[in-house]
Amino acid sequence: MLDNIRIGNQITQLRHQNNHTQEELAEKLGVSVQSISKWENGHTLPETALLCALAETLGCNVNDILTPGQARNQITSFMERNFALPEQQLLSWVPRISRWKPPEGCDMWYSFPAMLAEALCCVEAQEAGHTDVTYPQLNERFRELMHITGVGYGFLWNTVKRHMIEELWHINDIGEMVARVMGYYGRDYLWLTRENATPDEMRKIITWSVEQGRPVVMEWPGGIPEFNIITGYAQGGDTLMGYTYCEECAVQTNELGMFVNPARWDEDFAFRVLVIGDKTQATVTDCDTIAYALQVLDKTEIDDKSSWSNELIAGDKALRAWLEACDTDENTVALFALNDIFTYALYQNSIYTQQCLLSYYKKLALHGNRQVHDIVCQITIAVDRITRERDGLNEPKKPKKYAAARRQHIENLLAHREHMRGWLRELNTLMMEK
Repeated sequence: MLDNIRIGNQITQLRHQNNHTQEELAEKLGVSVQSISKWENGHTLPETALLCALAETLGCNVNDILTPGQARNQITSFMERNFALPEQQLLSWVPRISRWKPPEGCDMWYSFPAMLAEALCCVEAQEAGHTDVTYPQLNERFRELMHITGVGYGFLWNTVKRHMIEELWHINDIGEMVARVMGYYGRDYLWLTRENATPDEMRKIITWSVEQGRPVVMEWPGGIPEFNIITGYAQGGDTLMGYTYCEECAVQTNELGMFVNPARWDEDFAFRVLVIGDKTQATVTDCDTIAYALQVLDKTEIDDKSSWSNELIAGDKALRAWLEACDTDENTVALFALNDIFTYALYQNSIYTQQCLLSYYKKLALHGNRQVHDIVCQITIAVDRITRERDGLNEPKKPKKYAAARRQHIENLLAHREHMRGWLRELNTLMMEK
């Protein structure tokens, strides 16, 4: 008997691996987006007449779609035959990265793009036969990933607790972001979740990757649902080591500052694991990344399916909810007195993210024509303006003036996002004409 849920998960995984959105897959097959969604959610199965076309589009055979469990058993069998690994391994050369107590020169705030940056730079270094990964390299890759993942274009508001959310990656489908990043850099990869791999398969592939000198990106092992970099293991993978942004969650810390935690494979965590493979052909262009940025700018609902995702709204809708919470001078002053939730988030989720994005656009200007350069100059000027405006917001010595300035700043952020939409559309048009 066919298992609709497992087949749906398999279609989702294969779609991500091929860098297709639901809309793109629907167009290729001549069906509606709703049909794709129903397949992936396990509500219905593809019609028999469509299965061959679906398999061809996803680069597999029909059995890979209909019997994902058999493919998984083949993976396990292969690993058991070939992965004779030592009981422990440690990549001591991987640089420490952190948010709360960062090493000097480390400037990467958000855990997901930061861990992706670390993994990519370390894999590239390992391929080149050296291990001297520097913080300037990591910072630059992180800023580029803030654009490619769309994280730098997000805002999130919790409608229940009524405050901003820091980890902006919740706005997008995490598997889709991974597929876009790997497609942009031209990388073979495995994206493992509880839907397509068992904990034992995850453990084996993590130990194999670390043994190859390639750190792994993983959610949860540091202690909370945040992304970490796995740099070592012990007890055959039942203990994991690495860097996390939640350093206080480490069960033990080694001399390098890495957490040393039980892997907890037998617990019901929504483990998500990224293993980066060899270089392959890039499938995602700069035009594709800009089009994705526009999609994120227009989002008002989130794609991530966390247990509390129903509490979140995104984008302009989130900023307007923030503005509505500042409906009076008294409420504005009171809310922004909550430094961690409001004042700090106002900087991290707006000014800091925009400054990160500038790095990508300035690089784009170097390789573009005069018109591209002019648009990037406009973006740079706009980011500099909102940065100066934010720096000029004073403490509430004059509450009414302070409250009005804060509300105006949020209004200006909304206007800035609208201008960004226009500039990105122009950029995409110019680059497609090249």
